[in-house]
Order: sequence, then C-alpha cells, then structure tokens
Amino acid sequence: MPPELPGYRMAREDVRHTVGKPCHLLEYLSAKAGLDAEQVKRTAWEYCVGGWPEPGKYLGAAAFWQVDRAGQVRTAKVVQYDPSNGHRVKGAASWAHALAGGIPEGFRLDQCLFGEHLLDKYPEAPVGIVEAEKTALVARLLVPSVLWLAVGGLGELKLSKLLPLAGRHVTLWPDLGKGFTEWSAKASELAPLFTSLKVADLLERVATDAEREQGLDLADYLLSRSAEEQVMPKAPPPERIAAEVLAFMQRHPACQVLADEVDMDLSAAIVQPLPA
Repeated sequence: MPPELPGYRMAREDVRHTVGKPCHLLEYLSAKAGLDAEQVKRTAWEYCVGGWPEPGKYLGAAAFWQVDRAGQVRTAKVVQYDPSNGHRVKGAASWAHALAGGIPEGFRLDQCLFGEHLLDKYPEAPVGIVEAEKTALVARLLVPSVLWLAVGGLGELKLSKLLPLAGRHVTLWPDLGKGFTEWSAKASELAPLFTSLKVADLLERVATDAEREQGLDLADYLLSRSAEEQVMPKAPPPERIAAEVLAFMQRHPACQVLADEVDMDLSAAIVQPLPA
C-alpha cells in the first residue's frame, strides 16, 4: 500500500492578503445586523476571516481560513454573501486552494476545524461545534463565553477533525433538518474522546415547521434575537421591582432564569398568596 501523501499547506501571507479587506458578510454584520463594528472586526481578525480581494465574482467574499493548532494554513472556504441580508449568493462558493491553482501534484487536501488555532488560547473555554463557519463567527460575537468552531458541513463531523478537542467539554449544535438525528447517532462513538459531549436540542424544541423546512441554524436564531433586542424595551432595573418579588425570585431561582431568558417585565409584579 503506497504511503499517504503529505497534506497541502498554504502560506500565512495568503491569509494576510485577505484579512482586513472589504468583506460583504462583515459589512452586513456591522451595518445591517446591528453588531458593534469594532467587535466584528476584532472577532474576524481573531478567527482569520478576511475578504477575497481578487476581481471577479468572489470579490468581497468571506474567506474562512482553516488554521490548525500549529499555526499552519490548510485552506479557506470562500463564500460570497449578499451584503443587504447576509445570505449566501447561490453558485458563489469555492476554496482558496482551488482559486490559487489547485492542490499541487504529490499533495492532498488536509482540512481542519475552522477556529482550531484558538484552542490553546482558550484552554478552559467550553467548545461549541456548528456546521458552518458563518455560524461559528456569529455565535462567537453573540455568545463569547463559548469557543465556537465549525466542521464545515453536516457530513464533516469526523473523528480526524475532532482529535484536537480531546479532553474538552463539547456541545454539538447541528442545523435544523437531519443534523440532530445524524449528529446524535455519531455522538456515542465520539464521546470517549471528550471530558463531556452533548448534542443541543434547543433548536429542535423551538423551531416551527417552516423553520425546519428552511434548515435554519443557530446563527439565524441569534441574529433574530439580537435584532429583537434592539427594538424591544429592556426589563426595568432591579431597584424598580418590589422587594417581595425580588425575595420570591431568590427563593425560586428557576423562575428568575425564565424571567431573564424572556426579558420579563417585573416592575408591576406582585406576590399573591395562595387562597386558604
């Protein structure tokens, strides 16, 4: 049996050539989705997300670079987005190695997790695994307490990609559709690799039939929630909530969690004793 070909590596200069360049996805997140422009810029830089600078249909496309724990550049998924709505442009997705002329003879494509280079920077952070690179970027912006990584697609939840996560606390967040069933089936064989492994079913529990049919992902829900928070009034500060209500919440913390989750207005709440 012939030896396996060495994995192809691109140059760090290829990454620097795109980072900081105009990117339609980042423009959308900053201008249309209402996220802080500086935070978007910093997070994109940290995740090695740039804008494709070459003229043609990929000009301004998002370049999601795959950089491994050793700092080696594997490739980048290059995806064009509509800056008005943040949706993918059909027929406008490719790979950096393909746009650069393809894999040279004698080498093989050897991909890694998107965001893998951040594992050593955040050694204690819980890890969230999603399908798409955009989802990982958006989730990091809106839920920064978790280190979000992407496998690159429904069928890419592979042991070879997940090995760098050995010993970590990991939660899988598949898209709606076949994701939950397929990733749950794989979880049992992957579980021994991690300190803990869960498959999140939150999207499955809250999704409508229409949302399932569209195959929405975590980013869709997070961006929707972010947009709602920009126009919905916040719950009043604690000092405007009656003391007996605050005491009740302290005795029943699960109620406080629910109130926080839905931004429940407790300013007019009262504690009503049960009838004798």
